[in-house]
This record gives sequence, C-alpha cells and structure tokens, in this order.
Amino acid sequence: MEALITGGAGFIGSHLSETLLERGWKVTILDDLSTGSMSNIEHLVDNPNFSFAIDTILNEMVLDRLGIATPEDAINQRFFELSDDSALREFIIVGVVPTQNITGLFNAGIAGFAAVGAYTYAILTTFASGMHIGGYELPIWVGMLAAMIASGIIALGIGAICIRLRADYLAIATIGIAEIIKLILKNETAITNGPRGVAKIPRSWEHLGDARVAEKLPWRLFGEPTAYEGFFREWYPLLFMLTVVGFVLLVYLALEIARTSPWGRVMTAIRENEAAARAAGKNVTRLRIESFVVGAVIIGLAGAFYAQQLRFIEPTNAFDPTKLTFLVWVMLIMGGSGNNRGAVLGGLMLWVIWSGTELVIRFGANVLGDVFPDLSPSVLVTKASFLRLFLIGLILQFVLQRFPKGILPEVRPAALGGKTNEVRD
Repeated sequence: MEALITGGAGFIGSHLSETLLERGWKVTILDDLSTGSMSNIEHLVDNPNFSFAIDTILNEMVLDRLGIATPEDAINQRFFELSDDSALREFIIVGVVPTQNITGLFNAGIAGFAAVGAYTYAILTTFASGMHIGGYELPIWVGMLAAMIASGIIALGIGAICIRLRADYLAIATIGIAEIIKLILKNETAITNGPRGVAKIPRSWEHLGDARVAEKLPWRLFGEPTAYEGFFREWYPLLFMLTVVGFVLLVYLALEIARTSPWGRVMTAIRENEAAARAAGKNVTRLRIESFVVGAVIIGLAGAFYAQQLRFIEPTNAFDPTKLTFLVWVMLIMGGSGNNRGAVLGGLMLWVIWSGTELVIRFGANVLGDVFPDLSPSVLVTKASFLRLFLIGLILQFVLQRFPKGILPEVRPAALGGKTNEVRD
C-alpha cells in the first residue's frame, strides 16, 4: 500500500507516517493540501486497492479509519510542538544575525542550509534502512556536529563564489542555491530517499527510551533500560524543549560577545562603510566569508534540531522557504535589524501570531464544517491559510510605518565602554 500524506510535518503527521512505514507502506509527503478532502479520504480508505491521500488536519478520522491509536498525550505534544517551533525559529534567526545584523549580508538561502544540516544529522544518526544511505547509528552529538560542519563547508564554497555580490543580487543567488540543494535532496533517491523522506530520526532524550540505544555504551552501564526508559518517554518533550532553548541562549550570548568584540566592530564598519574599511587595510572579502560561514554553521545546527523535532523530513514541505526564509526575515526586520534583542523579540511576536492564527483557522473550519456538512474543513483550512501570509504582510507594513528601524532599533556599543547610543538617521 502507498500513502500520500499532505501537511505531514508535525507530531500527528510523524506518528502517522512512522506507523505506516512500520506496516510496510510506501509513504510520500505532499504539500498540496487540496488532495486531502474528506470525500477523497473516505473513498480511498474504503478501497484497499487504491493508494490514498491523507490530510493530517483530519488526523483523528484518519487514524481511526486505519486502526492507529491516537496518542493519549496529543494535546500536550501539540503544546510542546508549538513551543519547539518558536524556539527553533529563534535558533534560525540568531543564525541570520552574523550575516545581516553584524555584516549586512542578505542571505536568502536559509532553507537550503537548514536542509543540509537536517539531512546530514538524519543520515548519520538513523538506524539502518533500505530506503536511503545511513544506518551509521552515530551518537546524537556527533550528528549535530557533522550538521554544523557540512553546512559550514557548503557555505564556504558558496561564499567564495557569491560573497562579492551586493544586496538583492546576493539574495537572488542564495535563494537559487537553496532551491538547487532542495532539488538535489529530492532527486538523489538512493541517498536521501527523495520525496519519500527520512523517517524515525532520533530525537534528543526521547532516543534514550529505545532499547537499541540502551544496549550501547555508555547507556548500558546504567543497567537495564526498563530502569529509566519510562522517565525519558514521559518527559522527553519538556527536556527537548529546554535543550533547544538552552542552545539558543548560548548562541545568542556568544553572538552578543562577538558583536561587541574587535571582530564585531570590524564587521559593523564593513556594513556601514566598506570603502573606509578597505582603506583601513581590512580584508573585506575574507571577513564577509567568515560571517557567512558562521551564520550557516548556526543554521545547520538549527536544522539538526529541526529534524529531531519533526522526526520525518522530506525536501519539499519540511523546508518550505515561506516558513524558513520569508518568515524569518520578516521577524528580523520587525524586531529590529542590527539588534540581536530585537531579532529575538520579533521572532517571538510573529511566531505567536502565526501559530495563533493557525489554531483559530482550524477551529473555525471545524465549526463551519459542523454547521454546514457540505463544507470540507480541510478545504476551508487550505483556502484560509493564504490569509495568514496576507496578515503577516499587513503587520509588517504597520510596524515599518510606526517603527522604521524595527521595534528595538540598533544600539551601538560605546568605543571606550561608556554609554551606548541608539543609531539615528
């Protein structure tokens, strides 16, 4: 049997896809939500000779019809999923800080670097599979380190070619390279399993409840897995969220130190007046490449955490540039470009709005579906989802009119440790 799962990212989608894969199904992820209408699902589920589409917005009906138990903690998981989403967006935003806030480079290839980090981590840490290369079963920290290295190496090559481009030209080049990366991941099926994706990606803390992990060093030194696997299975959502938040704070503090260091001051000088920096004897090209690579390394690490959160990644829907590039830049601009605190604030504010509108739209669609039986909730959600992007655009316009430099404008560090000064036109 084959399942085409639309809107498959997230806890319910991962649970559904993993269960079907365990049953020997061939699972493909699509981002065309219109294929998941109620009538299509009911017709195809009833006929076992057909492949069928599953829209995870209708997760309870789908899981019930397939005889898959809905996880008892689905509501709690949804809360942690939204919290993880927010923290991961903040992680990606701080990855943009070295290129935009410090050096002034417009990197529009965020989704590509996140995909490199996610797939590197997934291939190195997953158990053996006949659908893609891997089976190395390396520790999670090794996979995360490799994700950073892989993203950094690719950024170094891209930077050596494209870093001399300016503003929108660099943006065009990087977004094109990101799409090339996604197409490679989609078409190299022997390596990445193509659009069918990579499943059962180990997640920090949750993996300690797996008997195959417990058999390895150093975990087998702690005795039988039954002694602690229940604890990790129950508390891994909270532990994972705290881990992501902890990494975000560490990277943020490191970037704050870098921003006020001599290296950061040189980068700011390059952003403000490149000709003057060159006249002062600074190697502008090398320093820009350094900033570009540092940002890509952070985004690669964020991509590894992103793969852990989803536990199932595929190149199209999971790395949609609308969410991983466009929204990130809107968050950065709204919070205050050039200000790390503003970037974090903009990320939190916009993601609360983005996630909140999703819940409101789904609730409204279900209510209308109950009142008007002829209306399909999934179709309503699909049509209404485009209004979310329109709303984000309106919010950005409002913020830029009221706060041209963002909600928290850039504050320059004083040269001799005195008071800082707000940047003014």
